[in-house]
Amino acid sequence: MKCETLQELKAAYDSGELSKEHMLRIDNDKSSVTIHDWDNDPDGDGEQVFYWDGFPEDLLKEALKLLGIPAEGV
Repeated sequence: MKCETLQELKAAYDSGELSKEHMLRIDNDKSSVTIHDWDNDPDGDGEQVFYWDGFPEDLLKEALKLLGIPAEGV
């Protein structure tokens, strides 16, 4: 599974493909969701299913756009 957009990411959560344990990790210059299979690969990095290469402000604006809420940065 690979989610290219926030809309696809939301659909993955809504369908149950991703659970609440698969959190979106937000950093100052990137954000991502990774699935780890700790039982079968305890030392592995897991599968990155979503990656946002940019500032959290841009991610927030995209999320608000999905909700139909107009926003702009200042």
